[in-house]
Amino acid sequence: SKRLKRGRTRTSCRRPTGSVTGLRARGGFEVDLQWAGGCLVSARITSRLGSKARLRYGEHAEPLALAQGESRDWRPIGACAGS
Repeated sequence: SKRLKRGRTRTSCRRPTGSVTGLRARGGFEVDLQWAGGCLVSARITSRLGSKARLRYGEHAEPLALAQGESRDWRPIGACAGS
C-alpha cells in the first residue's frame, strides 16, 4: 500500500497559518491541507483511482482505503507533530 505522510518541506515554518489545495500524492491521491500556528489542522484526501494507503502524521498512523472519487476529511489527534 502507499503511504501518505508529512513531508520534509516545512511550509508552515514560513507561513504559520495557511492552506494549500490540489497536492498530488503517489498512488493517485489528491490532498488539501490547512494549518495554523505551524501545525496541521485538517486534511482532505481524495482518491482519483481508488486505492489503499497509510496516513501518517507524527507518531500517528492509520490505514486509508478509498473508492475512486471518494474523499475523507481528517484531523490530527493530539499535539502538533512539528513541536
